[in-house]
Amino acid sequence: MIIAEAVYKMRRKGVSLPSADQIINRRNTMAHQYDEYNPNAIWDSIHRELPSLKAEADRLLKE
Repeated sequence: MIIAEAVYKMRRKGVSLPSADQIINRRNTMAHQYDEYNPNAIWDSIHRELPSLKAEADRLLKE
């Protein structure tokens, strides 16, 4: 949820990040519909989306 908040704030500042919409949508679902959310979906997103997000964050930090 913290990562999604950071992604949201960066997007508002005009920074394009991979999977931003999916990350933000997943955070909203977890926050507002937590009783319906599948924990395996969180685990999946960590393995699918976090590596590219980390690579992009590293690139931005080097600029």
